[in-house]
Amino acid sequence: MPISDNELLYLREQRNGVLRNDVDPKTMEAFNKGGGAELSIEWKTYRQALLDMTKNLDSNEDIVWPTKPE
Repeated sequence: MPISDNELLYLREQRNGVLRNDVDPKTMEAFNKGGGAELSIEWKTYRQALLDMTKNLDSNEDIVWPTKPE
C-alpha cells in the first residue's frame, strides 16, 4: 500500500525528533570539545541514514529505522 502524505509527514516528524534528541547533543558534544573534534563515523552514518530514510519510500513496508550507535 502506498505511503500517504500524512504518513510521510508523521514519519518525518518522528525522524526529526530522533535527530533533535539523539544526534544533535552528540554533535554539540563534539563541537564543544574543540580542537577539531568531530562526530564519530558511526554517528555521522546514523545521522545520514536518518536523513535518507524518507527518500524513495513506496510503502510502509519500506520504512527501516537505522540502528543507533552505542
